[in-house]
Amino acid sequence: MKANLFKSCFLAAAVSLFYACSPEEQSIKELDKISSSEKAMTSDMLSFDYGVTRVSNFVTAATSDGGAIIGIRGIQRSFVPNWSPANPGEYSAENRANLFNTNNKPVSVPDASIPGGSRISDDGDLDAASNTGNALIINHNSRYDVPDDWAWGGVMYVDFSSLGTVTLKNLVFLDNEEDGTFIKLFNASNMQIGTNIPVPNAGNASSQVVDLKNTPGVARMEVHLGTTSVNGSGAIDNINFDREIPETGCTKTQGYWKNHAPGSKKADPNWGNLATTQFFSSSETYLSIFDVQPRGNAYYILAHQYVAATLNLKSGASMPTSVMTAYNNATNFFKNNMPTQTAVSKDQLTQWAGILDAYNNGVTGPGHCD
Repeated sequence: MKANLFKSCFLAAAVSLFYACSPEEQSIKELDKISSSEKAMTSDMLSFDYGVTRVSNFVTAATSDGGAIIGIRGIQRSFVPNWSPANPGEYSAENRANLFNTNNKPVSVPDASIPGGSRISDDGDLDAASNTGNALIINHNSRYDVPDDWAWGGVMYVDFSSLGTVTLKNLVFLDNEEDGTFIKLFNASNMQIGTNIPVPNAGNASSQVVDLKNTPGVARMEVHLGTTSVNGSGAIDNINFDREIPETGCTKTQGYWKNHAPGSKKADPNWGNLATTQFFSSSETYLSIFDVQPRGNAYYILAHQYVAATLNLKSGASMPTSVMTAYNNATNFFKNNMPTQTAVSKDQLTQWAGILDAYNNGVTGPGHCD
């Protein structure tokens, strides 16, 4: 911790000869606990209701609700009348990933490839299972315009590698009426993460949420359908995950912001009207609070780092998740407390200040501005 505290003080001093870390601020405890490699994350979902890329009529990519492009593939396992573990059938190399609209009513459409010359479009079991828009299936045959899921097993692939890796939370599985269905997760080195995640046999026309255990570092997901019998079918929808937000901008210390306020020779325009804005319920402004010596008062220790973090955000610097959590906690604290009367412990306030200090000094987040 001493090395980090020295770094914090040194960076501040390098910005201005008029600013130095106070003894109170040197007591901040959290600098060692924040990883400099932590990235800002955002929640996203693949609902299959947005942009889709098709090659030879079948789905090869889908756009998440947050605009990320996710690779998609689905392959059939061949039908084997005398199925056994020793004779499970072979997997096709041909992509048959398709979208099934759970909002549609099943209708009969011409299909000369089967007896009777027609097929029910949009499998009735899937239609009964959900009403949430599109879901991913392995299509029965080459008729992509007749979305009917293949009944004899297969594998659905969801490829997150365009995002690096993601943290998988859960997904919705529709109409799993077979045993032996499971999910496998892989990292960027193509190594499986943990063990297979079973999908329970929930019965015909069922809908269930499958917990993916907030698994980080996932580059690819595989959904294996019905591996213990001749049958295997179903659909997946609403895959919830966290993905990294690309880092932007850079951060500056409280010393920089104090000495580049409006009225100074090198005023930073990011201050805007904030310099004269009252700082919550205190008697200070966002600028004048820098002149208040904390003298052990954790309210002011936190306030100094909070103002700097606010200005760094205004200037376009991205903020990692743990830092944003501390920042939001500090915001709520300042909304409900006065400098002379607080309902939060000094240790908690200095912990939040430490997280913001690490961010402002470039230990975490996009890094300090050169």
